[in-house]
Amino acid sequence: MAELAERIRRHFLWLLLPTYLVAYLRPGPGVYAAGLSWDEGLPAAAAIRLPMLLVAVLLLNAALEVNLEELRGVLRRPRDMLISLTAVWCAPAVVVVIASLLFTLSGAPNGGGGLLLGMILVAAMPVANSSAGWTQQSGGALGWALALVVLSIVLSSVVTPAMIRLLGMSLSAAEVDSVDEVIGKFSGVTFIVWVLAPTLLGLSVRRFAGEDRVRPLRPLLHLSTSVSILGLNYLNGSLVLPEVFPHGEGNGDQPGVALIVAAVCGAAAICLAGLLAAQLLTHWLRCDDRDRLALKFALSMKHTGLALGLATTVLAGYKDAGLMIILTTPIQHLIAGIVSKRYGLEAEV
Repeated sequence: MAELAERIRRHFLWLLLPTYLVAYLRPGPGVYAAGLSWDEGLPAAAAIRLPMLLVAVLLLNAALEVNLEELRGVLRRPRDMLISLTAVWCAPAVVVVIASLLFTLSGAPNGGGGLLLGMILVAAMPVANSSAGWTQQSGGALGWALALVVLSIVLSSVVTPAMIRLLGMSLSAAEVDSVDEVIGKFSGVTFIVWVLAPTLLGLSVRRFAGEDRVRPLRPLLHLSTSVSILGLNYLNGSLVLPEVFPHGEGNGDQPGVALIVAAVCGAAAICLAGLLAAQLLTHWLRCDDRDRLALKFALSMKHTGLALGLATTVLAGYKDAGLMIILTTPIQHLIAGIVSKRYGLEAEV
């Protein structure tokens, strides 16, 4: 099993690419699986859905494998953590400001309109839960990965609405209040059940079982992490790709080529800005290669699930914003795959 896990890790990018092809050609199973829900006797925010289960697996696996002394070391560096959390939001904010200027100078209708709003929503999001899975997959520092995921989500209840207010001046007061409400719900029961609980469970098992009992499970943990990342991308691709590139001809709702290209460029720019910020930040903070890898994933991957929820429930009239967010998900995973392929370290399995 260890050999299989290592082979998958080495060639993971080449598994990720055909996953999107299958999602486009055969989206039915993914759409069906993503729509399954079990909420009997549960609050709506705690309803059991396959995408949330896969995310919980990523966090659980990362927590099981984290070096507890390394995690304590991260928490003993509050200055570095504060700077890193600031970069989570500041790096993409710079991209949004530049994009706004470019839209204005180019004479784009409404200054970029919904597309710019989509960029604002993505930029304002906390770190993606799946960044912890990519960090584990690539041999990065799991202490940094988990701390940035959890702390950024905790802070998002304050930072995200403030950033949307700052960058999205065109939003009405009612829309901003609705954003506050949605984020408040997300950072409540949803955060406790699907982020905090699997993380604390993994850390507790790691603490009481000890390194010697967890080590034999590493090949299984890496395999399940790989399957979870591929599964998430298949589910997301099944929902996204047929909408952006409908099968057949004559679909009047199909977005134009120029709009798709602009959305792809915007999504890629936000991801690449995070990578650049991580590179500069880790050089300044004198981080080692494992810390650098964790920060690259954390700063380049945004919680697009929350962003899409805001776009579809609060800002449903801005279809271009939804397109921007929809395309960000596969783009940031593809960039993560390239980073893992290029900079990934030897993971012990």
